[in-house]
Amino acid sequence: METEKPDAKDVMKEAKELDTQCINAVYTPDRLVGSVEKDMFTPSRWVDEEQIGRLLMTEEEICSYNENVMEAGTGVVDLFAIEDETDGDTVAALIEKYQLNENYYLNGSPITWEEMEILKKKRNLDALAGEDALTVGYGLVAVPADLRSFPSADLYNKKPEEPESDYFQESLLAVGEGVRIYHYTEDREWAFVQAKNYAGWVRAENLCLCTRDVMRQYTENPQFLVTLSPQRVEADGRELSLPMGIRLPYTESDGAICALIPEPSDVVQEDHKFLSVPLKDGAWHIGYLPFTRTQLINQAMKLLNISYGWGCKGEDTLDCSATMLSVYGCFGFSLPRNTSDMKKIPENNTDLSGYGPEDKTEVLSGCQPGSLLLMKGHVMMLLGVEDGQVYALHDFKRYFSDEGEKIPVEQCTVTPLDIQQNSRGTYSYLDGVNCCVEIR
Repeated sequence: METEKPDAKDVMKEAKELDTQCINAVYTPDRLVGSVEKDMFTPSRWVDEEQIGRLLMTEEEICSYNENVMEAGTGVVDLFAIEDETDGDTVAALIEKYQLNENYYLNGSPITWEEMEILKKKRNLDALAGEDALTVGYGLVAVPADLRSFPSADLYNKKPEEPESDYFQESLLAVGEGVRIYHYTEDREWAFVQAKNYAGWVRAENLCLCTRDVMRQYTENPQFLVTLSPQRVEADGRELSLPMGIRLPYTESDGAICALIPEPSDVVQEDHKFLSVPLKDGAWHIGYLPFTRTQLINQAMKLLNISYGWGCKGEDTLDCSATMLSVYGCFGFSLPRNTSDMKKIPENNTDLSGYGPEDKTEVLSGCQPGSLLLMKGHVMMLLGVEDGQVYALHDFKRYFSDEGEKIPVEQCTVTPLDIQQNSRGTYSYLDGVNCCVEIR
């Protein structure tokens, strides 16, 4: 069936209704950090009443914003704007972007030269040598897929006592994401793919191989829903995790809305059948949410207490940037995966490097709630400034008390930015902020 696009008046009416429903929603944190107060976990604490129902961008304006982000060299790509053929040298360069460090550990022991050579050989780069016309394949993610820098499930890190930090883990691809397939390991156990904002290795068994047309029909289907909260669903005996902010085509069955989920397949077909899977009540929205300040903060608050996982590795976890992508995905934004690329977003970008804490606080007091606060290797969502203190929502591992005690957090919560990053008490999270990107 065809889905009619709502007109501007309908969108504004829905925006006001949704904002009114959630402006006073109260969320419960597992813990309070620093000077945080209990009523800071509600959108009304951070959003002015006059902003209720105010649309920040239309769907068309968000599409234009996404195009500008892509053109700025942020690593976000249009998977359908690239040619269906490439060459071996280009693919090899993408693969070799990831390098091994001889001072790191593999599965708890110092990595050896022999192990490094095995990992390099596994990439099957010899098969790319001299290939001037490689045909690109296409696929849909059918099972949440770890995106790895090397085709290996081995644990690779700086310190053996920190197994949660796996430097092979780059990201997690969600069910329904489309990918371009560039290359396979010799045993075809792993595929090197390009997703919309990242490239890396995934297990081939997690993909539904398809044609370019099938992938486009699925990922750009005008009849779609967006997930509004993380949830688990069952698809033909498979339990799948669906994060917040993913776009899935849907169908109606006996009055119920069901998301269409790809089935794993190692055969390219034009007529793939998709599983109809019911979602949790209230955990989805037909089309993207209207982009209002209230909805933005409300969606962020829904991720409170979600466990932290490096590169989203681990069951039902998010890392700092995936948290931001989940929230902004509810509105149709395509943002970079890494903080270094987020810093390249060209619009409403304020460079704060070189600013002292007082000057940063003054600048941030004029920035809108929901802005991205960037630092080296970390991103947070600005909520506001109160009594000279900057508050943000973020998913992170730990901080240090003023006495130098390490305090684990390992989840998403709201914190003041005067909490310390080191045990010496000489470098706060606010000290680390070097850029603010307002998306408005």
